[in-house]
Amino acid sequence: MFQGKPPAWLLLWCGWVALGSLVAVRSWKATRLEETGLPIRTPTLRAALSGNGQVAALTTPRHTLQIVQLDSGEVTELAAGADGKPLDGETTDLSLDEAGVHLTFSSHATNWVSDDTNGLSDVFLHDLRTHTTDRCVPPEPDPGLSSSFTPALNPEGSLVAYISYGIAKRDNVQGRNLCIYDVASRKSRRLPDNPDHARGPALGPPSFGPGNALAVSCFSVDLNPDFYRPLRYEVYQAQATLLDPVLTLLSRGLERQAANGNSYQPVLTSSECIFASQASNLVPDDHNRCHDIFTATADAARPLQRLSLTQSGAEANGSSFEPCASRDGRWLAFTSYASNLVAGNVGSFSNVYLLDRRTKSLKRLSQATASSHSPRISMDGRRVLFRTEATTKLPASTYLYDQRKGLQLVSSPRSGS
Repeated sequence: MFQGKPPAWLLLWCGWVALGSLVAVRSWKATRLEETGLPIRTPTLRAALSGNGQVAALTTPRHTLQIVQLDSGEVTELAAGADGKPLDGETTDLSLDEAGVHLTFSSHATNWVSDDTNGLSDVFLHDLRTHTTDRCVPPEPDPGLSSSFTPALNPEGSLVAYISYGIAKRDNVQGRNLCIYDVASRKSRRLPDNPDHARGPALGPPSFGPGNALAVSCFSVDLNPDFYRPLRYEVYQAQATLLDPVLTLLSRGLERQAANGNSYQPVLTSSECIFASQASNLVPDDHNRCHDIFTATADAARPLQRLSLTQSGAEANGSSFEPCASRDGRWLAFTSYASNLVAGNVGSFSNVYLLDRRTKSLKRLSQATASSHSPRISMDGRRVLFRTEATTKLPASTYLYDQRKGLQLVSSPRSGS
């Protein structure tokens, strides 16, 4: 076709096509949840605990929700949609505010509200006082036409942070975008990108802290010469206001190097961010090749600390993940496969632990007869809610550990939750 050498414009065009294909493939891989390297495919969160520790929300196999007043044992069931008919889809990703008044969740049900016609997963906000439900509609590219999931409420119940799939439009980043729903205005907006990073798909759920600070795990590529380094999920904290955020990288390696593994599941306390990570270069002497739980602050001069250690300070011999913490950060609950965190038989299952960071006391809360996971903790650290998987002898159950009363069964086999 061409005599001699191909024209310069053709070579340039081919180069751009090759570069675009590479970035597209790498972004697609980062969008796939299974690429994050989580130790197990933990079930979607199906239980929530209010910040005051008085209200629990549970799902059931019948697609209904149970609201449990933990002190009185009173149970209210949300079983019908806006049309008065039974809910026609699964509901997951439950989150309650501090007072146990607002409940947010994602659901495939099409009749929570009357105008839900997209046939996709949506995020909803339910007021337990007025028994009204709103759909948190993402702002773009086409309102309400993309899947939304993994919501989180701020303590006051005035904001919902959630992840929404979107297709590129204008400056929108293709993949999972972080959106904020304002309860007062009943409108959503997308959190702007940090101009210093090409932020890609976000991995929920995000986490609110005091003053509406927000932490999120997202796929990021530094616009530096190391552009082609392995892609990672990293934990960022949004400082200042959410309208004009300044994203600060928290999952930083030693001497500010890039983390060499994925970081996710951030939890903001009053002074720090706690998260899980597969990286081995966040702290010195990390040799267990497992997921661990770390704490970091926005101050880059302060080194990260690893929290998922034995009481003697030794490394855990299994992965630890799903952290949740009291408001002051003293009490930390998490899930772990490690067998050396506490003395005694912990089985070959994942167990839920409670760490008192002040006294270094570590307690196993689950019974080591089946896998337990998805802990939720009250803001004072007194109560921890968690799930235990079904076995051949027992159904899946929800338990509440109270530091004053011990372990209690919240969902009975009869409830089917």
